[in-house]
Amino acid sequence: MDNEQFFERFRNLSRDIQFNTQKLKSKIDEKAPHDQLTELLSILEESWQDFSSWVTLSTLDSDEDLLENCAPGFLSLQSKINRLIKKNFRACNPKKMSIRDNHNYKSYGDLKIQTYIQYFEQILDLVVNNAIKYSPPSYGIDIDWERITGSNRLKISIISTGPFIELEERARLGEKGFRAKSALNTKVTGSGYGLYNVKRLANLLKGSVAFRVGQHVYDFNQVPYGKFQIDIVLPIDIEMTT
Repeated sequence: MDNEQFFERFRNLSRDIQFNTQKLKSKIDEKAPHDQLTELLSILEESWQDFSSWVTLSTLDSDEDLLENCAPGFLSLQSKINRLIKKNFRACNPKKMSIRDNHNYKSYGDLKIQTYIQYFEQILDLVVNNAIKYSPPSYGIDIDWERITGSNRLKISIISTGPFIELEERARLGEKGFRAKSALNTKVTGSGYGLYNVKRLANLLKGSVAFRVGQHVYDFNQVPYGKFQIDIVLPIDIEMTT
């Protein structure tokens, strides 16, 4: 496990825990209603679970060991995307960003799937956290999904704007420790583990991931930026997948 990556993630989660702890204390002092306190406690618990899940992913080398730490369960896609948007609201504010769920639930409805919930949440968290980290100010993140016709699979697409990736670099996306030249030229720190762990989680979930690079859009702080799309294809029922 890379120490720099470990401590970077620890610092980020520690800030979340500290912020939510202070918020909870303030609400207790205000004698806020019980339901508000319960919600804040659940947010704190989720932050600790995030860190625990990330440590598990970083320290266990075998996929079999990772799956022994998590049992499949049923989830609603709409609820998990809502969770993702709500969870990252505070991180988006300083950059005046937003996360948009573009799926037409009125026409096509929600979808219930059976998967490893802990790792499903983690793969979405990693992709969106990476997008927030590298996006320039005022650029949003778009999420959409569709059931793949004639199959037991769905595709989740997450589109953002990030440092432009040159043609000769694209085959290395998801390689452990790799960061594109334009990403290195930003002020954003990183160790090149984000997309690597996205690929690893997709494999754990018996799925696949594809990285799609759009055209160069504009320059920000002398760094070229372009559209970047991640497509995650997963089984709808993981126990029926061999």
